[in-house]
Amino acid sequence: MNHETTTVILFVENKQPLDDKKWEGLLRQLPPFLHQQVLKFKRWQDRQASLFGKLLLKKGLISINHPPHLLQTIRLDAYKRPEMDGDIDFNISHTEGLVVCAIQKSSRLGIDIERVRPINLPDFKSVFTTAELDLIANNTDPSAAFFDSWTRKEAVMKADGRGFHLDPSTFEVINDQVQLGPDLWFTKKIPIIVGYCCHLAQSVDRPVMVKSLSVTEMIELP
Repeated sequence: MNHETTTVILFVENKQPLDDKKWEGLLRQLPPFLHQQVLKFKRWQDRQASLFGKLLLKKGLISINHPPHLLQTIRLDAYKRPEMDGDIDFNISHTEGLVVCAIQKSSRLGIDIERVRPINLPDFKSVFTTAELDLIANNTDPSAAFFDSWTRKEAVMKADGRGFHLDPSTFEVINDQVQLGPDLWFTKKIPIIVGYCCHLAQSVDRPVMVKSLSVTEMIELP
């Protein structure tokens, strides 16, 4: 598979805190200006998710034949969406126990992952259309259907770039092709690990390569 024409999705589990030696070794692999972004979080889960996300991005750059020093160019756009130099788009998402990063060349993307858990659907009426709510409520597993719809919707919002500056109830994610204003987004459900739901949204319907990484593999990054 040609990684330069493929969307690469990398993920790593985030279920145990690293020991001090591994933590310091991984943190040193990031440019110093990114250390503050990682260390600002109080909970180890959040600090580690931030660290892992940036290291997955570094690994992703290498996988699409781009130099890892492009991490030096990361900045926030007007909607506080991260971007970097070059013809690259990337997006990072994390939830309890898991971090995922998607990266590709020459087109836009967004990714969202959630751990599936019980929900109270009426609490979320303001973020879904009537058709979406009916689809979720009538499913044999409403919680799984909720996160299936939600991760698809948030992936589109992240790909669009405006995120929650958009009203999520103003567009529907009933199908894998989602119209948002003038833009058409192609969505894919990404199999990660049982108990999690993940969706990718792309402006171009590219093939996808999904790979799990271990902490050890991230330590071995150049």
